[in-house]
Order: sequence, then C-alpha cells, then structure tokens
Amino acid sequence: MLVNSLAEPFTSVYGPWRTHSLRQLDELERLAAESTGEPRLIYAHLLIPHAPFELDAACQLRVGTTEQTSVEWLRTQKGFLAQMSCAAMRLVALIERIPPGDVVLIVGDHGSDLNESETDFTPAELQDRLSTFVAFRGCDLDPAHLTSNVNAYRGLAECVSSASFPPWVDVASVTCIDAAGEVRLLDARVSLAAGEGMSCGAT
Repeated sequence: MLVNSLAEPFTSVYGPWRTHSLRQLDELERLAAESTGEPRLIYAHLLIPHAPFELDAACQLRVGTTEQTSVEWLRTQKGFLAQMSCAAMRLVALIERIPPGDVVLIVGDHGSDLNESETDFTPAELQDRLSTFVAFRGCDLDPAHLTSNVNAYRGLAECVSSASFPPWVDVASVTCIDAAGEVRLLDARVSLAAGEGMSCGAT
C-alpha cells in the first residue's frame, strides 16, 4: 500500500506539498490503528525534514513573517533543527501506535544537506550528506544492512521472507551542478575515506 495524500501538483516552494508529510502521517496513524488480520506492506515517502524548512518544532507553518520566510530560516541549521523536531515528534507518535510485533523500517534517502553552493562540498558537508539515518524495529539484522538505504531495504526483504538478501558494497555518491549547469553524479568514496571535500568542477 502506497500512502500518498498529495492530490495537488507542486506549485511552488510554498505550494500544497508543504503539509503533504503531515497528511501522510495522519493517514499512517489511522492505518496503524486499523487491524486487517492479513499481512500488508505500507510504504510512505515523507518530505520532512527536507528543505525548505517551513515547519516549526510543533509542526506549525512558519510562513508569514520576514524571519520565517528568509533564506536564513528556510535553508540553514536553525530551520532544519526545528523541522527535524517536528518530524521526530510525529514519528514517535506513529511508532507508539504500531503493534509491537510489526516490522518497522525508517530510512532516509540521504543525509542532511545544508550546502547552498550545489557545486562544492566541505569534508563536513560531504560526511553529513552521506550519513543516512536507518532504524529497524522487529528484526535482528546483520549490522551491514544498516549502512545505507539500499541495504536497509535488502534487510527488510530478508526480514519478512525466507530468502537471503546479503548486504551489497556501498557506493557513496553525490549529485552536484558543474560550471556548465549540468547535473553530475560523483563517486565520493575516496574523498570520504580521506576526510576531504569535493568539487563538482567543470565539464
């Protein structure tokens, strides 16, 4: 079951999608309390705490004041921490509603990204970008399944089936925009291991 409550198209950064994740979480809480008596898989891709950071720690929209709509709020750590607090509060409330025997996987598609240049990454920015949150409940997994989002899904498949899905070797990559305005995919493993940053460079 795909939980997608976004009926309207993306119209702007302040468009209907800003409360999409909150509507998804409302629906997930409803489903958690609903007993079907049959196995089911429920999947939802939440947009929070992805930028722009429009929600405060209480999950209220902050659009409307100069400070709350400024770049300082929407793209920096101040806004990220507030919206992350909102996401954590709602996820904890959801997990508490899910029956103890159910398997739960929470995984990010990437780590935090507060880099505004889109062309260069400092060592800290690169580390943050590639540090993906992964959490399981209901399975005893090989720790290697918790190293990336790809391996997390392989771990989930192994958890709910009789098949074996060994972890894959992680490929750490980042996207960036080069001097010509082209999007590039870079292998970050060497830079990450050396504690170095990366530059998208020119074509």
